[in-house]
Amino acid sequence: MQNNEKLKVFARMKSPIRGFRYYTELEHIRKVPLHRFHRSNESHPVAKKYDLDSALVLALGSLHSGSLLFCTHPLSVKPQGCAYTNSVDVRVVLTTTSGTPVTHNWELEARQLSKQFPDGTYALQDINWAVKQGETMALIGESGSGKTTLLRLLNRLTEPSSGQIFIQGLPARHQNPITLRRQLGYIPQDGGLFPHWTIQRNVCLVPQLLGWPIDQQHERFNDLLPLVNLDPSQIADRYPIELSGGQRQRVAVARALAADPPIVLLDEPFSALDPLTRHELHEQFLVLKTTLHKTMVVITHDMAEAFRLGDRITVLKDGHIHQMGTPQELIDSPATPYVTSLVEHRLA
Repeated sequence: MQNNEKLKVFARMKSPIRGFRYYTELEHIRKVPLHRFHRSNESHPVAKKYDLDSALVLALGSLHSGSLLFCTHPLSVKPQGCAYTNSVDVRVVLTTTSGTPVTHNWELEARQLSKQFPDGTYALQDINWAVKQGETMALIGESGSGKTTLLRLLNRLTEPSSGQIFIQGLPARHQNPITLRRQLGYIPQDGGLFPHWTIQRNVCLVPQLLGWPIDQQHERFNDLLPLVNLDPSQIADRYPIELSGGQRQRVAVARALAADPPIVLLDEPFSALDPLTRHELHEQFLVLKTTLHKTMVVITHDMAEAFRLGDRITVLKDGHIHQMGTPQELIDSPATPYVTSLVEHRLA
């Protein structure tokens, strides 16, 4: 923290019955009990400066603005008219004295991350990788390069052999995997729609799991479908098999966005589509990217697609990162012969 910054802490209450979110600034943050962060009772310079509990500041030492701290006891400050039980989370917001938010550097981060299979093969080996808040990172590489493994590690569908993953500054291993996945939008290669569920029920899956009221789920459905160029009144009661491949993929995008997650992971979402449909969905993706400002990770085998969709690109091969950079950086300064070959193929 710099001298010209001040600390604000907002609590987000969730009711499993009423399904709403409520943000309020807490005035008595010294009384916020932090279940997993009582590392030390030693005094801390920042604690003295802001008159905070040392355990909170030690927790903030590894976090950034926008990160989540999970509590398991009621807060001492309860917003008027807000019903909650004994489970809340606290989102940290740093602002300058002028009130401008100070954004943290990395929304997703991997530090010295490795994944080794029982036969000794490494899917990923000692990688360091990070994605900024609001950035779209494209992952590209041939089959077996480690792209899908990295995505699965991010949402804890598998666990690393060594190293750490941080989601919004918080170590992923400290987060409940089920809760974590419900906070991340995820689009698998085939869209992952349930064939025996209607389109509306598919889209509303995560809001339903989070306990949103039915009316709120329907409102969200009706708001989302136009964003992906679908008419909710026309397809709400239809089933995935009744839609085209492009329509199903649009529904999968809507489902990933339904609970308004800050991070969306996409595993080759456009690979199975014909070129015309893929081009249309690329255009729609870029509109959503500009409109929603989500942090996104997109896996692709297509360098042209990576150049078009990604703010930055990570080139993977045999579990190692060959280069991370903007499309122009890869063109101007390819780091390895492998990157050069990909760029030349794209430009051909």
